[in-house]
Amino acid sequence: MSSPALYRNPDFLRLWTGQVASDLGTTITQLVIPLLVLSSTGSAAWAGGLSTAGAVVSAVGRLPGGALADRVNRKALMVGSDLGRALLSLTLGLCLLLTDAPLGLVIPVVVTAAVLEILFAPAETAAIPRLSRPSSSERPSPAMRPDDPVPRWPAPPWVGCSSDSVRPCPSW
Repeated sequence: MSSPALYRNPDFLRLWTGQVASDLGTTITQLVIPLLVLSSTGSAAWAGGLSTAGAVVSAVGRLPGGALADRVNRKALMVGSDLGRALLSLTLGLCLLLTDAPLGLVIPVVVTAAVLEILFAPAETAAIPRLSRPSSSERPSPAMRPDDPVPRWPAPPWVGCSSDSVRPCPSW
């Protein structure tokens, strides 16, 4: 008896749909934060430095993040990490709407989001192959995760349109 195709597997569809939404949010955040820092400080060095800080945190934490993902409930880790990143982005967005977000708030948001991504990525990679039965001929692999171009293409236009409606962009 053959197993249903992956597109009929509700667990795989939930994971894939959640990842599309998460990748879209990540892309928007990665686009907005350097622009926010640039507009508030006027320094491209600060904007680039903040992005570099997030990348350094990611590089240093990959190995411990993978070890932790092997020892805890992967689903809870993935959901908690994505909810944490969404809450960070929402908090930063609300601060921007209400006041000018200080650089002292942006830095912890970037670093904490990088830590949460470190926890999420290895849990996701380990969880995807377990979404089908061992007898299934169609085994999911980490390569089946939503690819970058799918969720990321609408982010730049959305950011451009929404930023002008909330607060005019600085003139460069």
